[in-house]
Amino acid sequence: METKINKLCPEDIEWKFISSLAFTDCHHARYTSKEFGLEMEVITKKLSDNFSFGSSKTYYFITGQKKEYTDIQILCDDWNENKNTLKWKINTRN
Repeated sequence: METKINKLCPEDIEWKFISSLAFTDCHHARYTSKEFGLEMEVITKKLSDNFSFGSSKTYYFITGQKKEYTDIQILCDDWNENKNTLKWKINTRN
């Protein structure tokens, strides 16, 4: 039986906006990719004038896992490893 290998790349992910919250010192936006079970959070600092925005940081998560990623390629690498290891285990049981 031939096993298809998963190969998720950053450009394969389509993010859907979920919510945003504005705080006094930052703005927080959440996105999801239900197709791949991924989540993304973008936190952008507000500047001292409280109207302008500064730099933002992006965090990625695999849904249901606690590990936090700041590099989307590493997230994809872990996603691929998890999915392919699971498929390999299932196929070797048959």
